[in-house]
Amino acid sequence: MVPNIEFLKGRGVPTEQIIACMHSFSRTLLQKPGKLRRAAERAEELGVRPGSGMYIHGVRVIASMSDEVWEAKLGAFRELGFSDAEIVNGFSKYPPAFAVSLRKMREVTDVVVSTGKYGMASIIAYPICFCGSVEKRLRPRMRVLAALEEKMLIKKWPSLATLCSLSDVRFFERFVKPYLDEVGQLFRI
Repeated sequence: MVPNIEFLKGRGVPTEQIIACMHSFSRTLLQKPGKLRRAAERAEELGVRPGSGMYIHGVRVIASMSDEVWEAKLGAFRELGFSDAEIVNGFSKYPPAFAVSLRKMREVTDVVVSTGKYGMASIIAYPICFCGSVEKRLRPRMRVLAALEEKMLIKKWPSLATLCSLSDVRFFERFVKPYLDEVGQLFRI
């Protein structure tokens, strides 16, 4: 663990991030030093800058997978329509999105694209959408927006980034509360 901590410190990772990693993802720091260094090199090749807030997450995600699993993951992103440049862009924005299962990646893509409101470009621009619960967050919110649109209470759906990033309270305040009189019974159900 000590050589890995020293390596990460040498790459500019703040001590607070290393401690958080030690607490939540201790297996990352227990990797053989050579494997962690290779993971760091690969993260840097994918656009994550040492010292950035996402660096330790990028290293952690890559170090958590075998080379075969990592290549399969990249292949799945390509299968979904991501170009290599978009993969690099998505990884540098939010590496934890690359830790989700292949099944969940496909499920999120299907749910998002099936609305007809968002395309692959939205997913590529906001890869964090892979990390939320499909059943508890994504589908219910899309149902609310579809109901509002059907009743002609909204003209335009929010961006996927807004849809995924709002807390439940903020989503309620913005998209449910103002329309309770018109469609309150539907929302209660």
